[in-house]
Amino acid sequence: MENNNGEFSIMTSATNFSGGQEEFLRIDEDGNTGIGTTNPYTKLHVIGNEFASNTTDGYMLLGQKQNLNLIMDGNEIAARNNGTPSSLFIQTGGGNTWFGDGNVYLGMFGDGKVSLGASPMNSRFNINDNDFQLKITNTTNGVNDWYIDASSSSWQTGDDYLLFSPTTGQLNSLLRLYDKDDNDGILAPVMITTSASQ
Repeated sequence: MENNNGEFSIMTSATNFSGGQEEFLRIDEDGNTGIGTTNPYTKLHVIGNEFASNTTDGYMLLGQKQNLNLIMDGNEIAARNNGTPSSLFIQTGGGNTWFGDGNVYLGMFGDGKVSLGASPMNSRFNINDNDFQLKITNTTNGVNDWYIDASSSSWQTGDDYLLFSPTTGQLNSLLRLYDKDDNDGILAPVMITTSASQ
């Protein structure tokens, strides 16, 4: 341990400091702590080691490696359980969860399935709720907002019904579709098919 120009340093050596030494940790005059760097920018600044994966340990390891643990590197966070993937829980005590202001990719390297309401992962997008509603809002001018309801919370439909409405009311429910060519070249705003015909 040494005072390095007013900054606290911990040095390591494999030869009892007779054949050179390497700095392991530094705390500067501002109280910033650096591991793997002699110029820390924040209260804890970690540089180096290896990328995070199920078998490597990243820059930081939280928890027992042989049990549930969380690892991080410069741009990855992974939850593991003894070398295998584990579930990662965020904001389990409540509160909103925000993911930046860029694009969000879900399951980009896996099956790409999303579940809401503890639904089973049997399709790309799964929703399990007694009062399912979907609101699509145009925040620019408030025009073309849509309220899509498949149950009966406060939008007054019911089971086995699907309602599209520009408001939460049921009486002005409507569905607007643009004319598109079907396989026969005939303009068809909507096509309803059954096992017998269309």
